Amino acid sequence: MSDSTFPAAQQRLTRFIQSALGNDSGTYRISRLVGDASTRQYFRYTNPAGEVYILTVYPEPFQDTRFAYAQMYGLFRRLQIKVPELLKMDGRLGVVLQQDLGDTTLQKHFVQCSEEERLTWLRTAIDYLVDLQVRGGDLLEPDDEANHLVFDTEKLKWELQFFHRHYLAGCRKLRPDLDKEVEAEFDQICVELAGYPRVLCHRDYQIRNLMLCSDSLFVIDFQDTRWGPPSYDLVSLLKDSISLTGVETDELIDYFLWRRPELSNPAFERQFQLMSVQRLLKALGTYGYQVSVRRNLGYEQYMRGSLERVRNALLHLPELTALRSVVERSLEPFSEPGGRPKRASN
Repeated sequence: MSDSTFPAAQQRLTRFIQSALGNDSGTYRISRLVGDASTRQYFRYTNPAGEVYILTVYPEPFQDTRFAYAQMYGLFRRLQIKVPELLKMDGRLGVVLQQDLGDTTLQKHFVQCSEEERLTWLRTAIDYLVDLQVRGGDLLEPDDEANHLVFDTEKLKWELQFFHRHYLAGCRKLRPDLDKEVEAEFDQICVELAGYPRVLCHRDYQIRNLMLCSDSLFVIDFQDTRWGPPSYDLVSLLKDSISLTGVETDELIDYFLWRRPELSNPAFERQFQLMSVQRLLKALGTYGYQVSVRRNLGYEQYMRGSLERVRNALLHLPELTALRSVVERSLEPFSEPGGRPKRASN
């Protein structure tokens, strides 16, 4: 069904409330929630009894039996990883009803909690990702979409090209002098990362997708789970949208390796740094797309920290000279008054 024939989100939402929830009286409340970088729309629904839920409206219809979100919901539940309860869904309308976890992400909570508490929650998050890595593959159903998705060389390279297109060229309007050298280093990174043994990865395991509710940690946005390097989710957790000290980062990596002793070898340090470069550059591509294409300027706040973390990772990878040059050039605007990159006017 094309976008032109698929009813608008509000129409589908009303039909879902009337048909799936049996509420056609109009005595309910709906409020739209601020979304992230997703094409999905989120609404908080309060029924006549005062019970509150989350309604997710997808941009397209889906088949209930092949719905990746429902498949991964089942997997995470089998792993006893806490996720919001999936209550009802209608693929024809592209709408899902689920438990409301509130608004407290780890990102919000970390603003006011102690360092000790922050480390405690991050260890819990590491426990979850270790369970996903160690047991997740055995518990996947044969037809689950995640079985057919993988961070291979092609996918990893596509994400780095996304950074080039939407951050360097789109947001910063840069045309790097070293394009051939950068492309060669992209290839080097992707081939090496794709060669590591694969585990199941959440794919966006960062503190904005981890929520606190009733003193428990919940995982959201897990529908893109796929196979990839063991360091992928750990890098997302410790490097995306968060500024940890070197001591904190080392302590949490040590905790991960204590839980996964078979990975504890000198090669893991290099894998972690390579993965940090790839993952953070991909995130910068997303921020650049949001700023330059969707005009969502809120993503500017994440750019400087991500660039600095890429630069720190590149200090451990001295052979990647072209990328280091590009990252250093990208950081230059943040040293100017105001600390914000210049954007081309439209």
